Amino acid sequence: MDLMPLLLIAAAVAGTAAHQFAKHVEVDEHPLSILLFIIGSHIVIAGHLVLFYGFQMHDFANGKFWDALWDAYLIAGGGVVVLWVNMLVYRAFLHPLSRAGELSISDPSAIIPLLGYNSRARKGPFYGALEPSLHTNRDAEFHRSQRKIWDNAFKQSLSDYGASIEEFTFTLLSRLQRSLGKEVDINELCMFYSYDAVHDGVMAVGALVHIPWILTVVESISFAGPIRQFNLWSAEQVELRRNVNILDSRNERCG
Repeated sequence: MDLMPLLLIAAAVAGTAAHQFAKHVEVDEHPLSILLFIIGSHIVIAGHLVLFYGFQMHDFANGKFWDALWDAYLIAGGGVVVLWVNMLVYRAFLHPLSRAGELSISDPSAIIPLLGYNSRARKGPFYGALEPSLHTNRDAEFHRSQRKIWDNAFKQSLSDYGASIEEFTFTLLSRLQRSLGKEVDINELCMFYSYDAVHDGVMAVGALVHIPWILTVVESISFAGPIRQFNLWSAEQVELRRNVNILDSRNERCG
């Protein structure tokens, strides 16, 4: 009896059910777990097919073993394809925002309700894609506990960073001065000014806002390459800063 049609139907049903589950869970934070689940499913299906086909050691030669692996690949792959089709159809035609290409809020009075201290709006999955910190986490209590520390450190660093801000501001004003009497895209100039003030890396990260799972993957493989070098450098800078604070405290007690 050929079970493949029934198994493919079961895979399609599983893919549809997986989409119903994914609609209520933010899967962007677990891309590697999903990948491992798919690979594990393929291995489990292949193992059951090998047993069903009555695999023996000599079946390596006649291809029965590889047939089982290929059939398992078709079943697992079929489930993934059905999941993608369900996602595309849902997002294109059934999602509440499917008819809105872009959601823009230009009312200044919305800043406090959306971004204020007592806002009930939750941050999107982009903020949970990286290692937890003050700026990259969605836990309100954690953010509140770290905010005071950040505010104190930020006030101290403003005195050092003020010169750079003045330089960027002078550049912006110079551009505006050269454009007197001409039309100016002030949004573009302000965007460049903002990126100058917060450094170049923001533009690269900003391009991934709508695909946060890529950031999770990059963070997960940070055991090697430039991400690891950056993390090591950051840890060294934090340690140096801690030592400076310890020395300052000792000097104050000695004085």
